[in-house]
Order: sequence, then structure tokens, then C-alpha cells
Amino acid sequence: MRINRSTLDPKDIKKILVIRLSSLGDVVLTTPVFRNIKEAWGEVFISVLVKKEYTDVFKGNPYIDEIIPFVKGESLFSYIKDIRKRNFDLLIDLHNNIRSNIISAFSGIKHKVRYDKGVWTRRLLVLKKIISPDLRLHTVERYLKTLEELGIEPKYRQTEIFFPKGMSDIRPINVDYNADIKRILIIQTAFLGDVVLTIPLIAAVKKKFPKSFLSVTVIPSTKDVLEGHPAIDELIVFDKNGKDRGIVPFLGLVKKLKKQQFDMTILPHRSFKSALLVWLARIPRRVGFNTSQGRIFLNEIVTYDATKHDLDRNLDLAKEIDIEVEDKEIFINTAKEDWIFVEEILQQEGIGTKDIVVGISPGSVWFTKRWLAIRFAELADRIIKELKAKVVIFGGHKDIGSVREMVEAMGEEAVNLAGKLSLKQLAAFIKRCHVFVSNDSGPMHIAVAGKVPVVAIFGPTTKELGFYPYGEGNTVIEKDLPCRPCGLHGGNRCKLGTFDCMRLITVDEVFNAVKSKIKQVQEV
Repeated sequence: MRINRSTLDPKDIKKILVIRLSSLGDVVLTTPVFRNIKEAWGEVFISVLVKKEYTDVFKGNPYIDEIIPFVKGESLFSYIKDIRKRNFDLLIDLHNNIRSNIISAFSGIKHKVRYDKGVWTRRLLVLKKIISPDLRLHTVERYLKTLEELGIEPKYRQTEIFFPKGMSDIRPINVDYNADIKRILIIQTAFLGDVVLTIPLIAAVKKKFPKSFLSVTVIPSTKDVLEGHPAIDELIVFDKNGKDRGIVPFLGLVKKLKKQQFDMTILPHRSFKSALLVWLARIPRRVGFNTSQGRIFLNEIVTYDATKHDLDRNLDLAKEIDIEVEDKEIFINTAKEDWIFVEEILQQEGIGTKDIVVGISPGSVWFTKRWLAIRFAELADRIIKELKAKVVIFGGHKDIGSVREMVEAMGEEAVNLAGKLSLKQLAAFIKRCHVFVSNDSGPMHIAVAGKVPVVAIFGPTTKELGFYPYGEGNTVIEKDLPCRPCGLHGGNRCKLGTFDCMRLITVDEVFNAVKSKIKQVQEV
């Protein structure tokens, strides 16, 4: 929204209301706006309307005079009534959604300016793959362009969060890049497959700095795959989607990391929160990708090469700190008790050392990444009848439904271990297999780590995204369709309604790939 600057005299602006209701990342990115207003217009009174759960981001900010908590469930009319009583002179809408537009329309405030979200340019990118130069602007710059409508030339672009006494100085500090690296933090709070593909990076960093203390931050569902790794001194588990969700636990983790005084952090995870976290924790060296949503918080930036496998992309981060990587092995530590457990299950199921074992993992976090359960069932039946092999079916707790659908459609008997294994037990059991059949998922990468030949079924995702089974001896079965890839991770429904990427993959194709792998194993 363009304001009529001919009717706007800064001297008449005494009270300003800024609206940015959510979310965490966007709220943080608005912080330079307040400093620029104060620097330009002196003693103006600034109020900010923000969701209650994000008020801590603004607490202690010397450029904000009042925080108005927006509580979910309360009447929008009550907020409008309160705002009208306060007699604001200017409204800056940095949210620009239906609620903020309604508040703006009925606020009674004379002067208003609204943040341009670039809705149409983003839709053109998604629908037509048309890239507008405006999309290359960082969100901070887009917020600051709103001030230009007010005649304010932004001088400050750095985001800021102010803590209570004892945690106030969070601005970047001078970095001595020649100092000894004694404490290192690596953050990878993404999915299981992402964590597995980070293992060679972890090992390479420890080899370069053998006397350093190396911490790795992960989510609860992936910690087991890293426990006991000889390169890792500490696992920091952060349940970002569960009990640690929200601003208070996030700031608690900031405080914890700051106390540990890390010298360097490496971020294969490209989220905004990860980058913000390490910046707030005052870690001097912050190494990450140029595609990170929080790249403004990094000071050593590595080009994200979309043509590489994700394992090799992660190792590009190691090269940034002068690490030459020769060993790319994915090591998952399994204990003696895990192997005893595996052998006990095999004995109970009558599977001997001379039996060929084929592992099948029919699940995935994303619905469109799952090959049809009826075809997995037919595949398993043919492996058992025609190849005289034993079939073991794997899956996590969330895959139990997919596995049940497959098992109920089978005519032959298989070993169903869905929801019954820890990650360590899963790794040990997969290593006992001769061939592993999987959708594009975390267990596929665990099989690669165990040097088990993989037959991978790829639907909405493609090898070009960099998450195919790494190394030689593995097969990816996919269909060349113009709609692929339809997303970075797949989705919960086919956007075209055809599901051709999975529907066109036949049982014969997968079966023949498994048969070929078993033949190679038997010839060794």
C-alpha cells in the first residue's frame, strides 16, 4: 500500500502501531524496522501487536515502547476497540493477512502502510516457474522497503533480540580464525535420512580436530542412529515438534549453547531457526549453506550445489574449514546386544544362516512416496515363492498402517517387524539382509550404510535432488514424467490426481531388480 507522503508530516506522528502476529522467523526478521523508525523519528512511541507466544522476541528491545499480546480465541472486535481508544497516528502492517487487514480497516488510524508479501510473484514461481527479480530480496529487505514508503531510508539491517541482564550482548563479535578450535557444534534436526547422510561430515570434522569436544544436535526420533558414534562427545536432543516447541524452550537452548562457549558450528540443516540459534548463542564461526533460510546469521557461507548427492554437499561444508575428505563411509554403531536380538528373532522365525533374506520397507513420512501396498504384497509373495527367499518387513511406529495393508494383501508368510525395533536394532537387522527394497526414505540410507544392495522406488522425488542411495551396486526405479519432481519431500496427495509416478512402476520391474541383486550375491 502506498501512503500519500504529501499528507504525512513526521512531526505529526507521535504514536505508531506495528502489526506482525506470527511466526517466530518473521517476527525476528521485523526487528530492524523498529530501530530504523526510532533513529529517523526520535521520540515516537512504538507499539507492536504480536501473538502472545512470540512476545519474548520483543521483550527488552529498547526501540519498542509497548507490546500488545494477541491471544488466540479472543474477539478481533475487542482488539479493534482497544486500538481505536489509543489514538495511533500511523499503522504499519507487516503481516498483511485477513486478520491484520480487518484490524487496519476498522482501526480509525489515519495513515497506514502495508508490507508487500509478493503473493503473485511467488505464485508465478510455483505455478509457472517464472522467477521475478523481486523474489531475490531477503524478507528483511522487503520489510524495510515498507519504511521507504514513509520516507525513511533504512540504515540498519541486522536483526536483534535483547535478553535480560547477563545475556544482553548478542551482537556478532570479532572472530579469530587462527585460534584453536576446542568446542564444535553440528546441528541436523531434519529427518532420519538427512541425519544418516551427515555422519561422514561428523567423522571428518572429528578427524581434523581430534582433541575438540564435538556436540551434535538432533531430534528425539533420530538420536539412536548417532548414539555411540566414536566421533561424537555429546548428543543434544531438541524436541522441536514436541515438548520443546515454542519460543521459551528455544531461548532455553540458546542459553545452554551460549554457556558451552562453542568455537565453531556447522549447519548442514538449512532452517532459519538453526542459523538464528547459533547466532544468538554467540558462536564465532558459523558455517552453512547459501540457501539457508537464515544465511544472514552465518559468517562462512558455502555454495549449495544442487547437482551433488546430499552426502557430498555436506562434505562441502568440511572443505570450507580446510578438511580434505577421503573416507565417506557411513558408520552406525551397533552394540553386541543388538546383534543378539537380531539372531534371536531370526531363530524364532526359522531363518538360518544359509537363507537369503530380503528386507522390505514400504513406509514413508510422505504419502506420495509410498509405492502401492498391494504391489509390495505381490512383490513379497513372488520373492518368497519364486526366489525361495525369506522376507522381513520393516517400518517405524508411523508405518504400521502401511505395513498392515501390505501384510493383509499377501498370500505368503513374512516376518513383520514394523514398530518393534529401535534404530540400532533396525540398522543391525538391515545389515543381516542380502537385498533391501525401499521407498525414498531413511531406512534406505541405513541400508546403504550397512553396504546392503538397495532397490529404491522413487515417485515424486528424483535422483537429481541428491538423496538417492549413495555409491555403487544400488538401483533406483523411477518413471520419467514431466511432473517430477513435484516437491522437495513429496506430499500427502498427488497434485494431478493421477499418482502416475508410483502407479506406473510395475511389480515385474522391482522383482527383476531384486532377482538380479540376489544372483550377484549368490555368485560372490
